Amino acid sequence: MKSRMISAPWIATSSVLATLAIAIFAAAPLPADARSVDVEFSANASNGYSADLKSEGDKIQLSLSRGFLPGLIYTFHGHASADGIKARIADLGSINLHFLPTGKERTVRPPGRCEGRRAELTEGDFFGSFRFRAERGATKIDVAHVKGSVAMPGWNCPHESFDDFLRSRPKGYAVTFLRADDAKRQVGLLAFGGTDAEHPDPEGAEISADMITRRGPVRVDHLAVLLGTSLFDFDSALTSATVAPPSPFHGSATYCASCEPDARWSGDLRVSLPALPGEIPLTGPDYDASLQRMQTGTQVP
Repeated sequence: MKSRMISAPWIATSSVLATLAIAIFAAAPLPADARSVDVEFSANASNGYSADLKSEGDKIQLSLSRGFLPGLIYTFHGHASADGIKARIADLGSINLHFLPTGKERTVRPPGRCEGRRAELTEGDFFGSFRFRAERGATKIDVAHVKGSVAMPGWNCPHESFDDFLRSRPKGYAVTFLRADDAKRQVGLLAFGGTDAEHPDPEGAEISADMITRRGPVRVDHLAVLLGTSLFDFDSALTSATVAPPSPFHGSATYCASCEPDARWSGDLRVSLPALPGEIPLTGPDYDASLQRMQTGTQVP
């Protein structure tokens, strides 16, 4: 019997799982040591995007979002200190901002799963220049002043995985997910939905696609994430599944556990990703696909 994703409160928690989907494919966590400084601020960008920048140690992540989910993530090296932040983003732009404290220092605990001792966080203004232009003119930033904060020392913030997420869920929680990866082209697809004791039927679905490119030393994650209904169908025995999401995805794909490896993941599913030309195929002989269900207390292999 097919388990069709339906509309329900699952959608309310999907923003958490969207973050997990992005973490699986997206830029690596930003390790920091006890002497590091964390800089954080948001800025406006063109074409409906907003920009969020965070530094941990000498690594910087710039996330560009439309709505509440990132479409582009740039990871690169720079220098952050109590005086401000400087970085070169390959040939796409640069950051040279001086920090001027405007508030009192306050002691804060490490956020989320971050580790380390309490830090002194100071809010203030960054002045100078932050200029950036995404590939193919997808969006651009040109600001001389943003509000943000500096925290000293920085924390060590490991990224959250499905295993971490499951450990934080109540007993009886389960996620069914289909994952397809093309390691050669660094493209991935993830489709999933979840159930718990209060909502025993699958409620809502999420489809995420990511492709990694590089601009010199800068890593770029091009992302598409959809939350909705009737996006992901699977049978209760996990022998077959169908993914058929709307724009920016096109077409559909089918998983068949009993089929030969070359035919296990087939169809014409493709996606339009920010700052990339054309449509990216999400099926083909180079894809490795699997359909799994993970429950509270289990580990993702």
